[in-house]
Amino acid sequence: MMRESKIPDSIVRCIDDLELPDDVKAKTKEVYTWLDIGSTPRQNNRSKYICFCIHQAYVELDAMIVPHPCEIGKKVGLSHQQSKSSIQSRPPIKEGIKLKSSLKRPIDLMKKYALLRLHIKESTVDVMELVFNKIIKIDSSLLQEEKEPLVAAFIIAYCEANSIAIDKSFIAKEFYLEYNTIKTRQKRVENAMALL
Repeated sequence: MMRESKIPDSIVRCIDDLELPDDVKAKTKEVYTWLDIGSTPRQNNRSKYICFCIHQAYVELDAMIVPHPCEIGKKVGLSHQQSKSSIQSRPPIKEGIKLKSSLKRPIDLMKKYALLRLHIKESTVDVMELVFNKIIKIDSSLLQEEKEPLVAAFIIAYCEANSIAIDKSFIAKEFYLEYNTIKTRQKRVENAMALL
């Protein structure tokens, strides 16, 4: 049986001071006890560990939308790059702990984002899913792209092709991307859509 870890008071205070739902705070503290990091880490590492724990808490709670690492990192004072690296290069986890995977397929990300953040009707999102799957069959190399720029590009391309009002800068901001990053993928998506 694994011994219960005590969270340092400074970590508890830091988590408690964050604007997060209570269930996410509780799960963040639990996830922190799963880390195999020894004593209280220095400030920079502490922020990275807390960022990771918050992200993983959302995953463990099966949240409909897991906030972007940069959104979480901003809460604990991390830069864009530090936030992403805190999730990608996760801290060591105690033996016997199995983390849920946060990896989502691009289609899942698109559906959740379109429904919950853009409030696009479910019937429209169902059609978007069919179109997305068809364009992937036409150009399967799109799946080698990072999922956030691909999904943002698809949403913009689909909405523009179907005269659905969309704010490109809002989409870029929501995905923490520059519009130029999306634009190159959007062209590829549009080329595949033209072959439907």
